[in-house]
Amino acid sequence: MLSQDQEEKLIRLAQKDINAFGLLYDAHFNTVFGFIFKRVRNQPLTGELTSLVFVKAMNAIGNYKITGAPLSSWLVQIALNEVRQYHRRTNKNTSV
Repeated sequence: MLSQDQEEKLIRLAQKDINAFGLLYDAHFNTVFGFIFKRVRNQPLTGELTSLVFVKAMNAIGNYKITGAPLSSWLVQIALNEVRQYHRRTNKNTSV
């Protein structure tokens, strides 16, 4: 678990050098994976959605504003959006 100071330093580093994003990935992977798994109960799907979350986060980290809230809050919000999109897609496809 990262302290708030450590996390903020990593965020700033990742904003300058995207290669540093891997450290944030390592620190938050289990949280995001667990959050998604509780909602879809399918390990391969959870892995796929978790990957999408981190790709989106990596692409948006340059615009991330440090507010004092943990980065995991932002990542979980992205994860929730991915889970909702998945459910919308699958419900739309099954009702046809």
